[in-house]
Amino acid sequence: MKKPDLSIITHREPNYYAEAVQLMLSFFWDQKELCEGAPAWEDGHLIRRFDRFILPPGQIDQAFPDVITYLHLCRKEARPFLEAEQHLNSLLEFRLSGMAEDVQQEPFLASAFSLVDVESSRLLTKPLFIRGCLLHLYTNSMASGMGTDLESDEAQAYFERISNPDSFNMAQIMKAVDQLHISDTQRMVLLRFFQDIDSWYLRLSALLIQLETICQAHYPLVADRFLSKASALDGKGDSAPLSQWLSRMNFDVLSTQEPIHLWPTIISYNSLSFRLSPWQHTRSQIHAGILFDELSDLQDAQRAREDLTQEQLKALADPSRMSIVRLLSQRPWYVQELADQLNLTPATLSHHMRILSGALLAGVHMQGRRSYYHLNAQELAALSDDLGALAGRAKEGAQ
Repeated sequence: MKKPDLSIITHREPNYYAEAVQLMLSFFWDQKELCEGAPAWEDGHLIRRFDRFILPPGQIDQAFPDVITYLHLCRKEARPFLEAEQHLNSLLEFRLSGMAEDVQQEPFLASAFSLVDVESSRLLTKPLFIRGCLLHLYTNSMASGMGTDLESDEAQAYFERISNPDSFNMAQIMKAVDQLHISDTQRMVLLRFFQDIDSWYLRLSALLIQLETICQAHYPLVADRFLSKASALDGKGDSAPLSQWLSRMNFDVLSTQEPIHLWPTIISYNSLSFRLSPWQHTRSQIHAGILFDELSDLQDAQRAREDLTQEQLKALADPSRMSIVRLLSQRPWYVQELADQLNLTPATLSHHMRILSGALLAGVHMQGRRSYYHLNAQELAALSDDLGALAGRAKEGAQ
């Protein structure tokens, strides 16, 4: 059966809200990962893992002078505003799952921001901000206990009702926080945040507007590259960049009632992210870095394959993820039924699936607003071939 065409709306203007959020997040995450002797945030290279590329970092920077200049100016001008908000650090590191060892697990505020569907920080109203925070809290703390389909009409109505800013209830929030698998210290951080959420909104929205203004001011530096990337992403057919990405990541759409919105991204210039939303008020989105293809082409292919093999083996070393892979080998599983089958919370399942998807071992397809996970048989076979080649060489060496 022929699959229906994927409905994509490619935007030709930056999503400045998303750019401002990423600029803020990148500053605090960079402070955490900054090594002694490394350049300052605003002076960093376009690449970090130098050993993965066929050119040295300085030459790669020179190949994309518009992007490196844009990043330098935005970061330099944003630093004073961000340094004045160092108290955000602990909140931006906070993860609802309590899995601090997994840096891929998206922090609470980052996830809450992603549930706010606006294209400018100036449109970030207090009700929208509170809704995003409440929705993220309740879906993580209560969904598994409900034993219900998150994307059913019943669940949609329930979560929309309890995340309504007009129904803000600290007693209900305390009950939800108590159900999270986090430490007592983390519970206190989260409760203090919700108790003072009005103040947090004012500070965060003001900060994001300042950062957005900076991003807008320097956009002309990268406007040509941005529009060129948008045109390329608008291409059709199997050879188009978007089709190749979706195929490589084993992402499929069987049917969808609404289009997916695609934005080229500047601050996250080397990333590719998918947000498939089950919520009526939030559009499904793809954010594609304006240098994602260009930097991928400069990677050492053999080293990249070796790194991917290591990442895949590490992903499969976890017992829960192996259980997931065994189930996915039988058939695709709907998100909620997979969580119920393995007795996992949605946050924990999301944690494991993010690792498996990042290692290209699992993919996702949609039916309407429902997301189904499936195994990436092609990548699993490639991993088997890599291990088989090692075994073959070992046999030859033993003779």
